[in-house]
Amino acid sequence: IVLYSQIADGGGHTMKADKMPLDFDLQEDIQHGSVEFPLQYYVDELHMFDNNSTPLHWHNALEFVVVHHGTSEVQVVNTSHTICKGDGVFLNMNVLHGLRQSAVTGRCDCPNIVFSDEFIAPIESASSEKYVKPIVLSKNISHVILKKETLWQKDILGRLDMIFSLLQKYGPVGAYGAFPFLGFENVTVESGCYEMQVQAELLMIW
Repeated sequence: IVLYSQIADGGGHTMKADKMPLDFDLQEDIQHGSVEFPLQYYVDELHMFDNNSTPLHWHNALEFVVVHHGTSEVQVVNTSHTICKGDGVFLNMNVLHGLRQSAVTGRCDCPNIVFSDEFIAPIESASSEKYVKPIVLSKNISHVILKKETLWQKDILGRLDMIFSLLQKYGPVGAYGAFPFLGFENVTVESGCYEMQVQAELLMIW
C-alpha cells in the first residue's frame, strides 16, 4: 500500500517515496531492526501521508510514539485519543493502531521506536517471565497515553527523547530509509556505545 508519493517540500528538497507493506490482515510486513539489534527508529511525517494518516496496522512488536511537532489523533482498536506536542503513547504488541494529523494543513512529525520484547529481556529469562510477559500478553493493556504533566510519564518521555537522539545520530537506517533531522532536547548527546545506552534507557522506562 503506497502511503505517499515523491514530492518537493517548500525548500525545493525532493522527498523520498515511502511505502508501508501490509499483509491481507493489516500486519505490517517488514522487519523492525535486526537480529543483532531488534529495535528500529522511525519518524512518521503525517503531513506526507494520504489523508494525513497512516493506515490501521499492527505488528508483533512494541512501540513508543511521541508527537514532536503538531497534534495527532491516535486510534487504538476502537478508541481514539488526541496527542499534543511533547506527549506520546505506548502501543502493545499485536494491537491495531494508526495515527492521523489533526490539522488539515501544516505538519506533524512523530518519532517512534518499534522493538521486540526480547530487546528488554531474553524470552526464557526470569526477567521476561516476571516483568515483560505480564504486560505484553495482557488483554487489558493495549496502550498507555503518556503526558508530560504527569511526573512518571514525563520521565518516560525524557528517556524517549534520549533514545531518539541516540538513534537519530548513531542508529542504523531501516527499510523506510532516512528521516528528517529533529531537534530533540538531547540532540547533542555523544556516545561510544549507543546500543547499550539505548537498551539501558529502555530498561529504565520499562
